Amino acid sequence: FEEMDHQPVWFQINSHIETLKQAGYQVFLNSGTLLGVIRDGQLIAHDNDVDLAVILQAQNPKDAAAEWLALGSLLADTGMLDEEQTDGQEIYKLPAVNGVQIDLFPCWIQDSRVFVYPHTFGEMDEAELLPLTHCKLHGNPIPKNAEKMLALNYGEGWKKPDPHFVFQWRAAKQRFSTFLSGVA
Repeated sequence: FEEMDHQPVWFQINSHIETLKQAGYQVFLNSGTLLGVIRDGQLIAHDNDVDLAVILQAQNPKDAAAEWLALGSLLADTGMLDEEQTDGQEIYKLPAVNGVQIDLFPCWIQDSRVFVYPHTFGEMDEAELLPLTHCKLHGNPIPKNAEKMLALNYGEGWKKPDPHFVFQWRAAKQRFSTFLSGVA
């Protein structure tokens, strides 16, 4: 993003958010995109994709998997799924803009606890996610307690860039194994 005009990217993000909203879903900035707007006030210069999360109606991982697959079919039917880039079912790739891939992650609320694949596994209360608020950068929806979600995703040192940060995918896949087996 360092040498790119961000306006077309934000325009496409807003378009995807609006389309999902019209389908009955709430969507929020997630992962590296959330980190950039909160920590840096912009997209992270060395990042190469945009991350969004969609809040499913499901209330457990099995139902979340079924709803997620149905959403994938809806996205494909409406041309919102980049089927060439989507290599698995746990993260959907939405059409890229100016070479920037847009990743969509599943989120659900179970017993007032928030689950966002792959980083938040019930450690947040629903009241820390909802109601969604808006980032100061472009007014896009973000979690009510974005800082807590960032700490869950990147660790307590998230406010300072860490060039050595590595996400623990193996642990995440174990924690979300019920969901993942449902989308396999």
